[in-house]
Amino acid sequence: MSEALRGVVVCHGRLAGALVDAAEQISGVTGALLAVSNTGCDRGTLEERVEHLRVIRDLQDEMHGFRAFISWTYQPDNTELAPQVTWNPTSFDYLLMQAVTRIYLDNVEHIQSSWVTQGTKIGQVALGFGADDMGSIMIEENVVSAAGTTYRATTEDFVHYIRNAGFQPRQRDTLYRTVREYAAA
Repeated sequence: MSEALRGVVVCHGRLAGALVDAAEQISGVTGALLAVSNTGCDRGTLEERVEHLRVIRDLQDEMHGFRAFISWTYQPDNTELAPQVTWNPTSFDYLLMQAVTRIYLDNVEHIQSSWVTQGTKIGQVALGFGADDMGSIMIEENVVSAAGTTYRATTEDFVHYIRNAGFQPRQRDTLYRTVREYAAA
């Protein structure tokens, strides 16, 4: 990894390059994440979001280490950062970010929708804004739910949402290999 990329600070002094290096040593390939709101850490301003996407794009060009990208809205309730949050993005803001991400990160194969933070209906709509993956059902989810956001979905729910959005549902593993195909709409 280049020294320029290794030195990019992402959040509270953590280095983007170091995170990618560590993840690749463990699994060979990882995912990229962008939390959207307005605090000092989670890429809130438009300029910060664009810079974050640029870093991810450059890292992907150099290392080909990201299998997927997920943009999600930061859930500040019940967190220490809540007092710093001055703006919470709307579902429209989220969907706009999805579309921009799909266009700008054309070197990242998969873009995942964030139904865990946005709900299953916006997760479904995100499929029309560039997402090709709704993620997975959650057996146990503690991070977002601790902040007061709790959405639940079953495999049958996912199949229904994907079909109704006009796509063919497929179950995948973590390497994005198809495990099961469901009938199209």
